[in-house]
Amino acid sequence: MSPGARRPHQVRTYLETELYERVLREAAVQRQSVSECIHEALEELYAIRDELSRPLATSTAEGTGPLAHRLISALEERLLGAFSRQLEEIQELGTQIRRLDVMVDRQQVSLMLYLPDISREEEQARVANATRRYNAWREAVDNILAGRRRRTSAHRPQPAPDSD
Repeated sequence: MSPGARRPHQVRTYLETELYERVLREAAVQRQSVSECIHEALEELYAIRDELSRPLATSTAEGTGPLAHRLISALEERLLGAFSRQLEEIQELGTQIRRLDVMVDRQQVSLMLYLPDISREEEQARVANATRRYNAWREAVDNILAGRRRRTSAHRPQPAPDSD
């Protein structure tokens, strides 16, 4: 060794079992000694810390910037992909809701078009009957959404819930 050359220093430490086993696995995967694996991991850790302590450069070319910049860039790309997929799903749900809105509106128009007006004498009894039937309908909807089916008589089959 030349007089000006740096001599490596020996460091001893104790690791908990879980961390020690992780180092052993990593060294085996990298085909390194445990010492080489720990040395490389420490160099990488300190390189990341050094990079994170510096201000971010605004003009980093794709894939050629420092490690922290590449990590941030990769994270941004993953987030962008996840957000794009979620946006598509939300837009599809919006389309389905608009479709249902139009269907309910058309149903209401059909009811008003074909049902005759009722007299004041019949109105109270029909409101009570409609309220009872509406509550039964809501209960059936709640049961379908909860995965339960209400028992009905044989002559009134209940449709299967929509699998979409």
